[in-house]
Amino acid sequence: GGAVGVELAAEIAVEHPSKAVTIIDSHTTLCDTFAHPDSCRHIMRFFQALPNVELVLGTRITHTEESGEFGGTFTLADGREVKADVWYDCRG
Repeated sequence: GGAVGVELAAEIAVEHPSKAVTIIDSHTTLCDTFAHPDSCRHIMRFFQALPNVELVLGTRITHTEESGEFGGTFTLADGREVKADVWYDCRG
């Protein structure tokens, strides 16, 4: 949920509205560690309102199982699993 990951996810969500986009972040808000989070709040609200965007916040990925060239299944600390056809690791 940092600036680079959110920007990448937003561009994918806007340019490809038929694609589901999920952001997983251990923080409870997007861009939580951004120097001036108030300066991008309106962008965050727009992004969060997109129908093809899901935010999974406040939990960590504990296990990654890659599948195929770009896909994977992620086990979260709360026990949920998230599957992805394509994933980007944008951790700082």
